[in-house]
Amino acid sequence: MTLQTDIATWNVKSATDIRAIYNRYAHTSRFCHTLINLCQHPDLERGSTWLLKHHCEQTKKPLTTKLAENLYTAAPKLQSWAARLHILQSMQHVPVPASRTRQAVRFLDACLASENKLVRAWAYSGYYELALTHPRFRTEASELLDDARNTETAPSILARVRLLRKAGFPAS
Repeated sequence: MTLQTDIATWNVKSATDIRAIYNRYAHTSRFCHTLINLCQHPDLERGSTWLLKHHCEQTKKPLTTKLAENLYTAAPKLQSWAARLHILQSMQHVPVPASRTRQAVRFLDACLASENKLVRAWAYSGYYELALTHPRFRTEASELLDDARNTETAPSILARVRLLRKAGFPAS
């Protein structure tokens, strides 16, 4: 079996199975590189992005700049709401390289337009993370958070916006 085969045969529901896949491959060389390549295949993007998110959470080590560039180049092309959510949730561990801010903004804007409330909620977090790394986005991110308080009605989104404001993001 290969990582690609294991992801392809995962039923997208079993947390036990996806963790077993992680445990089987996480120590291999080029693990993250392979996951980023696999997330560019629609039938593999959900599993590969979950594994990448889990890896970032477990190791607390940032990806190399090259891997982060590849990830943010691939992100706008993701089709699955779950894969988009995984990347959004990974942004606190994977800062956007300066060379990929345009792709990250395109990805975040698409996520803010999503019908999925969790994706929208985490897109605000994504803008927050982008602004922490690249201060030139602070005004835009702050305005987005202010607008969300007035335009969003979903409790999950409003709670995330409150959390971001409480975390100390500068108000506009």
